[in-house]
Parts: sequence; C-alpha cells; structure tokens
Amino acid sequence: MAAPLTINEVLTNRSNKIDSEHEQRVLTAKSKLQTISSSLSDSSQTTTINLPAKAKALTIVSWNVQTFEPGKSLTNPFVNRVINETLAALDVDVCVLLETRTDCYVNMGAIETGYAQAEGWAAYGGDDEEGDEDGERLDGLDGGPPLTYLQHGSDMTGKLWRPPKRIHVYDVGFAATCKKITDYASLVSLSKADKKAKLDNKKLTKKKAKKLTRLQKAYTQGNLEGAEKANAAQKKLARDYAFFPRFLKSLCTGESGPSTDWKVVLTAKRFEALRFYYDTLVLDNQLKAQPVDVTTLANLDPQHNWRVVFELKRCSACNLSLGSGDCDSCEQYGPYSLPLKLLRASVDEITFYRCSAQESYAVLLRPNAETFGPSSRGIWLRGKCAAAHVVASNLLMRAPDELITSTSGPGPVKLKAGRLLGYQDNTNKLGFYGRCPFKLGLELWLPGETKSRHVPMVAFHGPFGASTNAGIEIRAAAMKELIRADVGVARLDNKGQPVVNNGKRVFVPFAEVPQGMIIGDFNLDWSPGVKKPKSPQKIANQLYDFFDSIGFNPAIKDGIATSLITTHDKNQAWTSKGPATADFTSSAYDNCFIKGAELQSKLANAAVVDVIQMIADNIDDYQLPPDDHLATKFSTLSAKQRAFYIYHNYVSDHLPIVIDILVQPLGEGSWLLERLRAQKKALMGSTKVHQYEVLFSYKEMLDLDRSSIEKPCRTDRTTEAGRETKWIGKVVAHQDEHLVVACEIMRGHIGRFAWHPPGPPKVVAFYLKYFPVGCWVEATMLEANAIA
Repeated sequence: MAAPLTINEVLTNRSNKIDSEHEQRVLTAKSKLQTISSSLSDSSQTTTINLPAKAKALTIVSWNVQTFEPGKSLTNPFVNRVINETLAALDVDVCVLLETRTDCYVNMGAIETGYAQAEGWAAYGGDDEEGDEDGERLDGLDGGPPLTYLQHGSDMTGKLWRPPKRIHVYDVGFAATCKKITDYASLVSLSKADKKAKLDNKKLTKKKAKKLTRLQKAYTQGNLEGAEKANAAQKKLARDYAFFPRFLKSLCTGESGPSTDWKVVLTAKRFEALRFYYDTLVLDNQLKAQPVDVTTLANLDPQHNWRVVFELKRCSACNLSLGSGDCDSCEQYGPYSLPLKLLRASVDEITFYRCSAQESYAVLLRPNAETFGPSSRGIWLRGKCAAAHVVASNLLMRAPDELITSTSGPGPVKLKAGRLLGYQDNTNKLGFYGRCPFKLGLELWLPGETKSRHVPMVAFHGPFGASTNAGIEIRAAAMKELIRADVGVARLDNKGQPVVNNGKRVFVPFAEVPQGMIIGDFNLDWSPGVKKPKSPQKIANQLYDFFDSIGFNPAIKDGIATSLITTHDKNQAWTSKGPATADFTSSAYDNCFIKGAELQSKLANAAVVDVIQMIADNIDDYQLPPDDHLATKFSTLSAKQRAFYIYHNYVSDHLPIVIDILVQPLGEGSWLLERLRAQKKALMGSTKVHQYEVLFSYKEMLDLDRSSIEKPCRTDRTTEAGRETKWIGKVVAHQDEHLVVACEIMRGHIGRFAWHPPGPPKVVAFYLKYFPVGCWVEATMLEANAIA
C-alpha cells in the first residue's frame, strides 16, 4: 500500500532519478560521438564533445499549514522549527503555504522574526499594548528560529475583511478604569465557576486558576477599588472599549498628558474613507452616544478624548453595515471595492486591529547565492537554471471591477466590485465562500534544452463547505472553474505572433496551455484503488479522470492520504494508532496536476512527506508546553503518537507534498552565472543601490543604440525566442568596462542593467566613447529578469 515517504526516501528517489537521467544523456552523447567518429575519413582525426553535467532537482513543496493565527499558532515553539527543518532537509526551493491566516504581511513578518508574543504583534501596528480576549496579556513563548527563506505573500483569497463596528479614542486614565471594571467582572465570573467546579469535584484549568489567583490578589490589594459600583452602562462601555480597536496610543497621548494629534490625523485628506464610513459620536454624562459633525471635535477638551466613538454606518436600504452589503445602494462600498480598500488602509494606519481571520497564500523562496534582495521580475533559485516570477504572481478568477454609468444624468461614479469565482454559493445553504487560486510563474531550463520554459504554477486551496454530496460537487466544480482562468499565456497565430482583438491580447484558458501545474489541497478525497468508493470519493475520482483527459495528470499516484485524523474525538482513538504514519491519516486531499510530456518526464519525486516520522526521530527535542492538557501523560505515549500530537495540534492537520523536477544546474562556469556576476559587479560598483532601485540581468542583448527619444520607456513582447524587453534609458556610468543604463520602469522605481560591449579592449573603448555618460539609448533584451 502506498504511504507517505520519509525524508531519506525522498532524497534517495531524487538521487536515483538524477543519476539515471544523467546516464541516459551520457549514453546519448557517446552515441553521437561514435557516429561522428565513424564518419571521419582520416582515422587519425579526433573529435571531442562535452559530456553533460548532472541535472539538479527543482524542489517544490505545497503545505497546508493552517495554524498561523494570532494568539494560537504563533504562541508555540514548533511552527517555525518544523517548517525550517523540513525545508532544509528536503533542500526545498519553493514552498507554498496554502492557508496562512490574517493579513499575510503581518503573518509573514511574525514568522520571519520569530515573534510569538503580543509585543511582537503590536510592534507592526504601533505601540499599543494588546491582550487576549479577557484583557490579559498573552504569555510569550519562544516562536522558534526565524525562517531562513525569502518570503512573499498574496492578497486575501476569499474571506472578507470586515471593518470594525466601532473605533474608540485611546485615553490612559479611561483605559485603566475600563481595565478595573473588566477585571472585576472576570473575578466575579471565575469565582462562580470555581465554586461550581468544587461542588462537582472538578478544578478550573491551569490558565483560569492562575488568572483567578491574580485577580483575587489585585482585589485584596485594593487595585480594583470602585469597580464593583459600575452600573450596566459603564460595564458595557468597558467591554466595548476592551473589545473594539482604539486609536494608537502614540496619537492620543503626549509627554504632558492627552494629545490632540489624532484629530489632526483624522482630518487629513487620506482619511476621507474613514470619515465617510463612520458616524462620529460623543458620549454624554449618561454615556449615551450623541452624533456630532467631525469638525466640532476641534473644540473638544483633550481630557474628554475617551468620549469620542466612531460607529460604522449602516445602509439605509439593506440595513447591513457599510463594507459588507451588496445591494444597489451600497455595493459600490462593499467587499473588494476601492473605497473599502482605502478604509482598510486608514484603519491599519491608526489602530492595531485584529480583524477576523483571513486566508492568504504565502510563498517561501530560497534564492540563488548570487541573487541579492527580492526581485520585481524573477528570483533565480539557488544553483539551478530556474527562476520564480513573484511580482508577476496574482490571484486568479476574480471578476474585474465595473464602473456603473448613471442613466439619470450626472451623479457620483459607482464601482461594482467583481465577485470571486463563478461557483460561490450565494444561498448560504452549503456554507462556503470560494477561495481564489494563486498563480506563481516559474521559468525552467530542462536538462539538454537551450530555451527556457515558462510554466504557470497555480496553487489552490479548494473550498470546503458542506460534506454532503452537493457540497463535494461544488468542490469539484471549483477545480473545473480554475482551468478556465487566464494565467498570462498569450494565444499565438500560425506565425507564432500574439493574437490581438480590439487592441487587446487574447489569452488562452489554463486548460489549453502547453505546460502547467496545479498544486494544493483540493478537499477532494481521491481514491483510485478503492473497490467500492463512497459517494464523495466517486465525485473526486470523476474530477481526477476529467483532469487526466485534458492532459493534467496527478503526479502523486494511488491516492495517498494527506489529511490527519482528529485528536478531539471522545474516545481519543489516535492514542492507539501507529506505528505507521499512514495509520494517522484520513483523506487524499493534496496533490499536484502536471501538464506537458517533457515536464512529466523530468519528474524525480512526487510524494507525501512524512514529517511526523521526522519529529518522532528527534522526539526528545520537542518538549510539550507545560500548560498543555496532555503534558503530564505525554511520556506514556509512543514516540510516534507524541510526534503526531505535536504536529497535529501545533503545526497542521495536513502532511506536505513534495514535487521534484529536474533542471539544468547553474554551474560555476556557466555563461549565465558568469554574466550575472559581471553585471552585478558593475552595477554595484556604479552606485549605491536604493530601496526603489531594481537591478536587471538578461539572457541576450539583441540591440543597443543611441536614442532620439529622451524619455524613459519600457515595453515587453513575446516572440518565438522568448520575452523581449525594450528600454529607453540614460547611460549613468561606465564601470568595469560595462555601460550602466538606468530607466524608470514604473513610477518611482528605477531599473538598471549593465552591458559589456563585445570585442577586444580597443573595441570596448570605442563603444564607451560612442555611448558617453548622459546619453540616451534604446536597448532590446531577451529574457530580462530582475536580480535585485
């Protein structure tokens, strides 16, 4: 029976495939040599050919690590460590994390730095001190070592960002008063719970008992004095003040007391969206909210900052909060609309708002040792003729926004936000909202080939929804919808030129691309070897058969299960499982579809990775946190069971999958690497590289001459030879016998490339004289990619 592979088994398979492929190419080369030698007329003549170098494996991992969530996963020491050790052991080049949560830039920053405690999270948004839902600061555990890979995150994939219902203005004194009231309420509640537990011969959890002891001590010391006298309105306000976001402390408090800086920020032009979406309220002495004009806040005494509340408006037609409705009256301000994006930027700037969990894709890349910094076009992957085009990555299958023209004369411009995917359930009967697929472009040089291949890789975390047959069919429909997506591959005519219709290029749907990959967790239990599959498995099998019929073949054969059984069932069945890792798995949800015979022939590995065994082999290095409910019984379990529990509860309930594709090595003597090094040296020597500057390399300089146009310009086009990029830029330096040319490739961002003229030193000197510093040139390059 097929099962997950250990890391050693994956590495052995890889090595064997590399050796086998190399032996085959060596035999082919020797056969050519024999044919050439036999055709020579003079037996004394000799001929020499270069034997091919061994290929390298481009290693891609897809991993549904859904535990990245504030207050949950990042407060444990296992997540970073397991990811780091797995990626390092497998020598991974590209890792796609399918279900990272919250805003990816917050999430990835926390992962990268190893922050796990509340202070780490607060640092991104300002200097506010945030606690858990009970108002208590989170206990900071070691977040593990920082990730060693370059990180790139996507936008949210389908779950909506919701603006907070209320925003309060921070006040030090009032915050302390609210803390007393909420602490006293918690003391009363925990005391009752403790009393009831004792009557039932039970105990509070360690966390609750610890908190009760702390609150009892505070009450005894008089720190909660006056809180017991709070009336219902005061208690509600204290709860709201603790729950809803507040203006950052730095905007509301100065050295001498309450500040008015928040008022200045609020009236700035960039906060128009905030003023539009929210009503401005001021609490009277009875704590009743009175609406006021935002301009009147200028006269408010700073000592009364705490009285100001901003409350989210509701649509007069559908009565839903602005930002969540899609009726005719409010859809232009709803999900994915431009105004809501502007509001989100405002809220992010002035508050520390932990919004509802949202999913995003995160890509971890191991760049080439010669590559410095993130690239805006492509990142060369270490030691391999392969690049990941991260900036060209994007979410797919979202309908574009539409401008709604008014039929009743002049009026405000309305923008209707494009919906996500075509299969989302709007009836709420199945209870899911579709996630967008995520495209990452890969550029590969397969062994023995002289041209690169552009391979669109689409990562997809399929919708889950109801587990009924109708719900499973929706998941299969999601996959069929995906292959209709535009992945950026232009349709070509009979002459190999891009087809243009009404001035726009025509792109082929994903199903028709010559080569491509779909990788991820599809939430479909493929069971090809089951004699009597259940209805959900039949639906999954039909979907896999359909994909196979259009050339997308599943790389991982036999339907190997990747999702894990639960640890929360009443009978704790997992405690009797083992020793095989397959005993802990349930459904074959994760896989990779690959299209293209040449790509499939270079597949060295397609497997489910046994991360649980890796942990079990080093189980003594993984110590369970002392407040885990199994801490005292943990030693009674087997090493495999302990490893399963740690991985399932602290990292993920899915095993990762790995794909190895053989590519050409970026050898020490390769022309590509030598050119890259020379250009890098010239570029770095010519100027200090600023954050807004991007350095480019290229495969071949097709043309370079003086330009009569003295205005920066950049255009791209696709030809049979590959992607051609034309720049009009200015020569800014002569460095190490290179021309260094700069061009504004997009607003506020400068691109630079270096070119070494061909020929001996005298010819090079002539070129440098012909192209003096300050002159404008027009250059056409083949396969220009950013190297920094």
